[in-house]
Amino acid sequence: MSLTKIIITPSTKNHKVWNDFNRQTAHPANTTFFASLYSGVLSKPIFLEAYINNQKVSQWLFQEKRSKTFRKIFSSNCGPQILPQFLSHSDDIFHQYIEFLKRESAANIYIHNYALVRGISQQALKISNFRNIYKFSYYLNSLSPQKDIIDDFHSNHKTNTRKAIKDGCIYAKKINPLSYHQLSHAHYKRLKKNAPSLKTVLSICNTLVKNNKALLSGVYLNNQLNAASIVLFHGDNAYYLHGASSPIKHKGATAFLHYSNMKTLIEENVKNYDMGGAVISEEQKEKAFNITDFKRKFGGKYFEAYSGIYI
Repeated sequence: MSLTKIIITPSTKNHKVWNDFNRQTAHPANTTFFASLYSGVLSKPIFLEAYINNQKVSQWLFQEKRSKTFRKIFSSNCGPQILPQFLSHSDDIFHQYIEFLKRESAANIYIHNYALVRGISQQALKISNFRNIYKFSYYLNSLSPQKDIIDDFHSNHKTNTRKAIKDGCIYAKKINPLSYHQLSHAHYKRLKKNAPSLKTVLSICNTLVKNNKALLSGVYLNNQLNAASIVLFHGDNAYYLHGASSPIKHKGATAFLHYSNMKTLIEENVKNYDMGGAVISEEQKEKAFNITDFKRKFGGKYFEAYSGIYI
């Protein structure tokens, strides 16, 4: 570990200062808007900051929950936000955050992903005694108003997107949350998984969408919802959180949906669209490969990231 003195402290800043810390490294799941999703009795946000020589260099949002044994569980939906000029200290900063949480009598610490975070290594998790460390891939699309983003697409996605437009598919930046939930429920049921609850979808609408920090978007054909998604965005970055589609959708509906999401995000001055990871399990290897291949064909740059749990 570095000899650099790193001070970790709970944040005393107001929400605007926290959210405006650094646009380039901002992650939508590292904001007070996102924290408001977990404002219920069983969970509360923990805002942490790191300082080097009295300068704030990093911040990280955790959620504190209580287990059935009333022990603390800390979880994060993203990695720590670190100023670019301090990336050489990333592993040290990460380690000090974890040590701080351990002193808070944490029973478990979950780190869900490091998408859109630079510099945190697999070794950092090992040094902090994390278990169940796994790697997953994701694709990051660069967004720019100076080019047509469809130029980066694989030929299949180009063809399907243009066919969707030609056949009359309509993109809606904001759709009814009940419509989204119904489509999502049916979609996840086919996958034998649990869909985001209606309460979660409504919370996203009432916090993130309301404050222009998320898209609850969809594609219609003949007034029928074919595909829909939830995308979070803040600063330079956007993150694809959830998606759903109809089994009888237009072939190009999902490609057209992401294409339209990217165009909308460009209007919001977002520069990066994170397609999210596809964690490959033995039971669903073929399905996961198909999802990864679908995301790859949008032409984004390939990255690898790590998740883990401290027990």
